[in-house]
Amino acid sequence: MGFESATTDRASVGMMADGEYTFGTAQAEEMTVVSGSLKVLLPGEAEWKRYALGEVFNVPGYSEFHLQVAESSAYLCHYLKD
Repeated sequence: MGFESATTDRASVGMMADGEYTFGTAQAEEMTVVSGSLKVLLPGEAEWKRYALGEVFNVPGYSEFHLQVAESSAYLCHYLKD
């Protein structure tokens, strides 16, 4: 679900079921884990990192990142302005 307001950047909230995912970005993103946890492989990184409830990671624009989800999890994504 996406939303936009006069006081915040464009954002979306979503849920992810168990599995492995690859996402592409056109815009830089700030991702906050709001439930569960996400194991993330960011562009240019060689090792996966686990992000738990309340933790934030940033994804550069025009890139691809990978997620491993071991339990149903939710996230808040802010799309950052260039």
